Amino acid sequence: MRTLLLRKLPYKKRSFLLQIFVGLFFISFVIVSALSIIIFYWMKDKSLQEINKVNKMSLQNTEAVFSGYMKRFQNYAIELYENPDIQKLMFMNTLQWDTGTQNAVKHIRNILLVNRDMMNSVYILNDTGNILNISEKFSEPASERQLYRQVKELRPYESPVLWNMSDKYNGQKQKTMTFFFHKGTPESLGGAAAVNIDVDSLTRMILADENSNKHQKMFIANRMGEIIIHNDMSPYKQNISGDAFFAKITQAGAPYGTFTIDGQHGPVHYAYLATADDRYFIISEMDNLNALSDWVNTRNAIVMYAALMLLFSLVIAGFISYLLYRPFGTVVKNIRSSITEGGEQEKDISELQYVSNTFHRFADRIHRLKRENDTHTFAKMLRSGADYSQEEISDIFLNTGAVPSSGAPYAVWVVRIDNFESFSRTGNVETVSFRLDSLATIIHENLTSEAAGSVMLVVADQLVCIISEPWEGQGLGEDFLRKTAEKTGQYVSDMLNMDISIGISTIMNEPASVLDAYQEAYEVTRHRIVRGSRFISDASFLRTLQHGNIPDHTVKNILGAVAQGDLDKYVQELHRLASLSSAYPYESIIRFFAGLASSILMLSQDLPGEDTATAKISNYDIHKRVSEINDFDELTAWFKELYSQSSEVIREINHKKSQDFIPAAMEYINKNFCDASLSVQEVAGFLNISVSYFSKMFNESTAYTFPEYVNHLRMEKAKELIREYPELSITEISQKVGYRSNSYFTTSFKKKYGFSPSKIRQVHKI
Repeated sequence: MRTLLLRKLPYKKRSFLLQIFVGLFFISFVIVSALSIIIFYWMKDKSLQEINKVNKMSLQNTEAVFSGYMKRFQNYAIELYENPDIQKLMFMNTLQWDTGTQNAVKHIRNILLVNRDMMNSVYILNDTGNILNISEKFSEPASERQLYRQVKELRPYESPVLWNMSDKYNGQKQKTMTFFFHKGTPESLGGAAAVNIDVDSLTRMILADENSNKHQKMFIANRMGEIIIHNDMSPYKQNISGDAFFAKITQAGAPYGTFTIDGQHGPVHYAYLATADDRYFIISEMDNLNALSDWVNTRNAIVMYAALMLLFSLVIAGFISYLLYRPFGTVVKNIRSSITEGGEQEKDISELQYVSNTFHRFADRIHRLKRENDTHTFAKMLRSGADYSQEEISDIFLNTGAVPSSGAPYAVWVVRIDNFESFSRTGNVETVSFRLDSLATIIHENLTSEAAGSVMLVVADQLVCIISEPWEGQGLGEDFLRKTAEKTGQYVSDMLNMDISIGISTIMNEPASVLDAYQEAYEVTRHRIVRGSRFISDASFLRTLQHGNIPDHTVKNILGAVAQGDLDKYVQELHRLASLSSAYPYESIIRFFAGLASSILMLSQDLPGEDTATAKISNYDIHKRVSEINDFDELTAWFKELYSQSSEVIREINHKKSQDFIPAAMEYINKNFCDASLSVQEVAGFLNISVSYFSKMFNESTAYTFPEYVNHLRMEKAKELIREYPELSITEISQKVGYRSNSYFTTSFKKKYGFSPSKIRQVHKI
């Protein structure tokens, strides 16, 4: 019927409607094409900027790792040369197998064992030649002679040297980098230590991650154009000094740069970075087409979206025509109805409706993907500490891909940089950011070599690692987590000369427990305040802590050190208190050291005269300051500042000690001790000093406390009255010497002299 209606339409009407449809579609086509071209070229420039940014980060990370290895191996050569047992071997004419030789060999073997992945041999040399060789791979005599000549002819600052060492057993050439150190001259070597590194193994350690990109070549060359290491393990060019791109790098004179030159198969994109000592270049080489792969992907995406926009324009043009051209409008109506109808009707719909439903599901899928959270959302959740439902926590965590599935075991590390305040002052924002990126890269490299895991930066001084499945097939256990953490800490120290503390959570199975695991691991790291730098522990020790407050009497010695002005004893006692408090929860530690700080500052109140400024600091301010301290070094530094502030107190105490107010106090007490109302407050007020200060100085000067001395005077006076005035009763005598209670006087008298007052009187009469 619709076909008949279409044929019955007048020709002019059909032609007019077709012109409307084509016109609308053509206008849409021009607009979409113009927008696509603009976006295309804008994205091209944007992609080039992103590529250069990513390349620079990759080069910086590679440079940090490479320079770390260079320094490490050179330090081995120097350390071996300076070893007394090895120096004894160097300067002997004959090799004597004694205890020193055994110690030297054992030390060298330990170095080889630690570096067995890269280090293949160690040579000890002197003027006679090679005197000791401990090797994982033995070289031919000719190679040993070549090694000796090179070490003797070159100066230490020319270390390392790159050469080919021949294997003693199969004759194969092995590319070797020799690090050496000596203090001789070309005429007389004296003694030298040389460490040989397998370049292929070094390549695998430094550029292992770069092998995954088959389009990018990453290599390291010295200023003479010799290739040191290369991420392509197949045969490659050994020297690039004659290549145009290397000449451009050396002539530029800049530590970093990017450029593009024409190659045999099209433009080639280069990026380079000079090492800190300016002896080597880390170079990235990529075909321009591959370098712009993101741009090409963007182009393809733009083409796809342009096609979708054109299709959409076609639909809009058809919808407008629908008002006048009923047959075409019927088709549009069918497409629209297929989107709103249920899926159970799909088996009965037409092909056009099925295509429409497919586009609808595709759009819905894109909408859902946009709502998924990534790693940044997870880090934000840890950082914010806001309340999330169990379902939200689980979804956010699983979307990071840190664990393979819900229910899989995992553990959380919290990695914190020790002495971060000093670390953050090492350079500008870019330098600190780069060092943080390097730290994250090195931790990720070391962690993922042992197990599946991910690393993310949560705040400036804190990284979070998620560890799930060990590669070796062993289960995820506390022993594995602790050993891996200790290895990671040592690795970071060797590579970046940086100390870190690591808190390890309990092993969890539920994704929703990840916040609890994070809080647990973070709580472990807070104990750095008393356990010091490079503190690594799992959460098990938290369950062994003593609950309650740390005893106050433990601070007596450190307060005494402040009063005596003994800084060494003060620091020693501070370490003792840190060790003691390490057995208590973090909150108890903070309260204890805040109380200790208050006690140190309150020493000023023991002085005569006006209150000092330090006494006016509130307990809240002190508690807040202690809570802001991160590690033991910072705690020690702050308590030393408190000691310095208290030095004024100490000087005033020493000054007051030099003033002999004790005779005046004794005279006043001797005159008034028979007064029953005499008190230490009265005497201190008479002398215009504080009660505590007077009591302390009186005791140090007389070896009596104030009550003991007054009681002594009263007893002596009572004994005198008993002997000289027999007419006075014991009660009258006790009142005359200052006692209000006769029974108390009698008890005290008998306790002091061994006899009651009446017994003394009887003996005196006899």
